[in-house]
Amino acid sequence: MARFQSSEPVNIPDLAAASHMRVTSFRRHFKEVTGFSPLAFQRHIRLLEARKLLAGGSTNVSRVAYEVGYKSPSQFSREYKSIFGSAPVADLER
Repeated sequence: MARFQSSEPVNIPDLAAASHMRVTSFRRHFKEVTGFSPLAFQRHIRLLEARKLLAGGSTNVSRVAYEVGYKSPSQFSREYKSIFGSAPVADLER
């Protein structure tokens, strides 16, 4: 079984095949169990990892964004703020 890496893109068809399910069935079951779609779950995991890195003393928000798999620091900042209520730079400064 493949190991999940939060910075790697999720391939839903591969996950569904590994679970012996059709894609639509996999998405439905995944959401029933986690409360998230597979992509929303990955985004949430990435943002939690980013928050941990920022709290751990990372010095650069853009670097953290790239480390957790975002290609755009501005998109990372928008999504981070929408989940945690403050910009990542605010958490970095705490």
